[in-house]
Amino acid sequence: MCGESNLERQALLKHVASKHPGKPGVCPICVVQSYGDPNYVSKNLSSHLNLRHQFDLDTVIDNEAQDDAQLMEAIRRSLKDLK
Repeated sequence: MCGESNLERQALLKHVASKHPGKPGVCPICVVQSYGDPNYVSKNLSSHLNLRHQFDLDTVIDNEAQDDAQLMEAIRRSLKDLK
């Protein structure tokens, strides 16, 4: 989108929201993930970032855990929030 680079997640969210609101773009956070597609362009990058990247992934998931274990942990946490 622009020449800005190497921003931390929170700074990236703030930058895109203030400098590129409502603009399409490739999510730099998704691209570096194993599931990332460098050709996918989000129609509204700022909205995508706010919906999908409010937290650093390594603080909410255990990259060493298997998929089933991560799913069970997510279910456990969501049920805990209902109480």
